[in-house]
Amino acid sequence: MAVRDREVVVERRRAGGVRGITGAIVLIGLGVAFLLQNLGILTLDWWSLLRFWPVLLVLFGLDLLLGRTLAGSLISAILGLVIVAVVLALATGVFGLGSFMAGQVVTRDIGTYELSGEVETLDVNLEIGAASVRVGGGAADGLVLDGDYRTRQPYELETQYDVSGGQAELTITQRRAGGAQFYTGGAAGEINLNLTDEVPLNLNVNAGASDLVLDLSDVRLASLNIDGGVGTLDVILPPSGDFRVEVDTGIGTTTIVVPEGLAAEVHADGLIAVDVPARFDKTDDNLWIAGDYDGATDRVFIDISSGIGTVNIR
Repeated sequence: MAVRDREVVVERRRAGGVRGITGAIVLIGLGVAFLLQNLGILTLDWWSLLRFWPVLLVLFGLDLLLGRTLAGSLISAILGLVIVAVVLALATGVFGLGSFMAGQVVTRDIGTYELSGEVETLDVNLEIGAASVRVGGGAADGLVLDGDYRTRQPYELETQYDVSGGQAELTITQRRAGGAQFYTGGAAGEINLNLTDEVPLNLNVNAGASDLVLDLSDVRLASLNIDGGVGTLDVILPPSGDFRVEVDTGIGTTTIVVPEGLAAEVHADGLIAVDVPARFDKTDDNLWIAGDYDGATDRVFIDISSGIGTVNIR
């Protein structure tokens, strides 16, 4: 009876093939991409990668069509891996098609505003859909910000600046030239922002498929809040101050540089691998502390929540 049951199971496996291979192929492709990017071998254009989402329908279709037999599943797996490899190659530009897919590159200056003497605190809101973004300090004296941006096709960075008493708010929004907010379609751009270092800043970043570099070493930081989707995030914190950093990302690599003289408490949660230097003591499953955090004048609390990826504290 046991032999017959085993034969039935074998026949069912032959009839059913090997199903559910699409998800495995996608995970393998993303894993290889993350590994090569972390090793510095390639740089992914995450927005270009997201534009290929219909490939998932193709992969699921191949799985349904060919996955009924073992041979069909093998063919489906090979075709799926080839398709994923081609998509990753297009997203990284290794075929030399980057300029063809990008279109004309246009460079524009970012609109700026004078920093009035009454401003005591500045809130900066960045609404970025898809771009490579660098934010630093060092704006020209008396200006709230300066900088420029490059785009693969015409789009605009809208800036709005309001002052009420001693509180000022600057909002920078990435939009298409037609006015629609730049969260779907189109191509990525490059944005370079220099913020004032004359007043404390509350910096809030809302990004889609973006690579963010925030060099805040020369900024008077009051708080930092980052809500990211897919991409890489690199943050250099200032060496002094008492502030809080909150990071909420989907998929990607997050690296935060904490200066040696800055006491820090780091909480990290999610399906992530966390790497911290030896000066941090692990006090809980998701908590690390460096320095005398409770008694320090210069300190930072860092709260990181990530879906899938890697968190590096330096």
